[in-house]
Amino acid sequence: MRKRRLSLSTMFAVLFAAAQAMAAQPNNCKTVNAIINPGNQTVPEAAVVNGNRVPTVVTLDGTNSNPKNNVTCMWTQKTNDTQLVTIINPNSCIASFTVPDVSTLGQSIHFNVKVTSTETGCTNLTDSKDTTITVNNTNTAPVAVATMAGSTTTPYAVKEGTVVTLDGSKSSDPDGDPLSYTWVQVIDQNNPTTTVTITTDSTGMFAIFTAPPEQYPNGETLTSRLMVSDGTLSNSTDVMVSVLSINQNPLVSISCPESVNEGVQVTLDGSGSSDPDLGDLTYQWIQTLGVPNAILTNVDLTASSITFTAPALTSTPYDTMTFGLTVTDNGSLSSSAGCGVKVLDITPPVISGTSDITKEATSASGAVVTFAPNVHDAFDGDINEVICSPASATTFALGITAVTCSASDKAGNKAEAKFNVTVQDTTPPAIAANVDVTAEATSAAGAVTTYTSPATADAVDGPGTATCLPASGSTFALGATTVTCNATDKAGNAAPAKTFKITVQDTIAPKVTPPVDVTLYATGLLTQVNFGSATATDAVGVVSLENDAPAAGFPVGTTTITWTAKDAAHNAGTAKSTVTVKPWTLSGFYSPIDMDKVTNTVKGGSTVPMKFEVFVGTTELTSTSSISSIKTQSISCASMSSSEDLVDALATGGTALRYDMTAGQFIYNWQTPKAPGTCYIVTVTTQDGSIISANFKLK
Repeated sequence: MRKRRLSLSTMFAVLFAAAQAMAAQPNNCKTVNAIINPGNQTVPEAAVVNGNRVPTVVTLDGTNSNPKNNVTCMWTQKTNDTQLVTIINPNSCIASFTVPDVSTLGQSIHFNVKVTSTETGCTNLTDSKDTTITVNNTNTAPVAVATMAGSTTTPYAVKEGTVVTLDGSKSSDPDGDPLSYTWVQVIDQNNPTTTVTITTDSTGMFAIFTAPPEQYPNGETLTSRLMVSDGTLSNSTDVMVSVLSINQNPLVSISCPESVNEGVQVTLDGSGSSDPDLGDLTYQWIQTLGVPNAILTNVDLTASSITFTAPALTSTPYDTMTFGLTVTDNGSLSSSAGCGVKVLDITPPVISGTSDITKEATSASGAVVTFAPNVHDAFDGDINEVICSPASATTFALGITAVTCSASDKAGNKAEAKFNVTVQDTTPPAIAANVDVTAEATSAAGAVTTYTSPATADAVDGPGTATCLPASGSTFALGATTVTCNATDKAGNAAPAKTFKITVQDTIAPKVTPPVDVTLYATGLLTQVNFGSATATDAVGVVSLENDAPAAGFPVGTTTITWTAKDAAHNAGTAKSTVTVKPWTLSGFYSPIDMDKVTNTVKGGSTVPMKFEVFVGTTELTSTSSISSIKTQSISCASMSSSEDLVDALATGGTALRYDMTAGQFIYNWQTPKAPGTCYIVTVTTQDGSIISANFKLK
């Protein structure tokens, strides 16, 4: 091995590091020295033990390194080796590896061990050493492989007389050594086979022989052995080829019925088939043509005879089934034959659309009921002719009527179906609508009201009249009363009730009869009058009777009194009466005073006698208490009449009002003011409010 030289700088660096390491070490540290025992080794690739090739295991031993028992070891393989191995226990002083396969030239494997001190304070002391393991190639026995040329499946089998070529070209030698080939036939003395002549080609890789004749169905298996050798080691393998005899086709015989009815058992017999080689036969039945299709699901179609149920026909004109039988011998030769079986139609058609029918009656006679049964035959298809009794579109009476329909297919198979037609009356009568009725109350109880019950109509029973409650002619109370009308036909069908309302109302106001009118003379400013009472009548009853007469008394004049009567429905009736209060009659002023809007001229400061009379009807009043007031009032002279009359008879004496029994009149002496050029009106007012006045102008 060529040693690598270190540069001067590198050497100085190494020496400096070593010096530093030694300076850091305790004085008692022992020198570390890596020792590999043995050192470089040469080993074989493998050894042959009991005919088996066993790879070599190499031990790497660093236990002799110093200081003894105070070091650790770490083994590594050089990275530039062409083939890397797996080191067992690389961190132990004893490691190992398994030698890999190498070429015939051999191979070197390089390792390094690094030894480190384990003494206290000395663990930085290390040493390392390399070793080389040289592996020499070890011869490996060849591998023998024998096949039959032209065949990719095993076990190999050929027919008698076949030329067989055995192929040993796939044999090989792990070391690449050239091989030699030897073929021999292997004979089992306990079970001898026919001896054949084996020839080889020029390479010896291929062996050729002819399969010997065999007695069918017997055959035999021939074993040939191939031996290959690399000149030192050899190997062998056997190849077996089965030789089969040539088989003859079996003879098939099939027996089938010409025709069968639908649904009966059918037997197809192939048991008469045979094999010229007297071998066992297998059977396979199949239906080759249909419809109709036989149901063979649960039939063993590998039996010599099969039995199944003839199917029903499903489509005209297809009525024949054909079957095939294939028989196979134990040499896989087969023969086939077939037969036909006609299926006879014995199934009647099916009548559908014959479910029971329920129809509502349309009259007392029942109802017209139509139906259209469908007839279908599984073989013939739809059949248009079907006869029913009673026929469709017949009037069926109330109740249940049995109908029978029949039809036949082309084969004469007849079908019959029965169903019931029920005509029922479940429809209630119809009640006509009735308008609401309004009646006027005739008493507090209401009113006796009549109405016409609504008509009814029923498809079966015809017209009728509903029964209503409360009945017509009953006394209906004030307000709205619901009248409920019902009707039930003879079949007991009740119509939904119809209702209408009878409303008894009170819209007529009470009739008021007022008292007679009253006329009388006033007894004062307001006169108390007994004006009587009104009366009121009402069909239902009067709730109140009131008037608007004044409460304190009647004034002079005619007062109209309104009488109002109300009933419970708030209807108001009125009537009027009058109270006429006549005023008192004032006569005067007598002479010397002029009346009729004449302005009386009098000297101011003089006394004017004002004479007058007061009558209540024809009765003259004489009491001064009947006079309410005598007032004088200054007025504008311009508003007075231009007609003037001088008062020339002046009175003397007191001014108090008095009644002069002799003269039969009231006298009031008015002391005129001393105000020439002024005008006055003097008014006398009686207790009933009657007045008399005169105009005066003072001079």
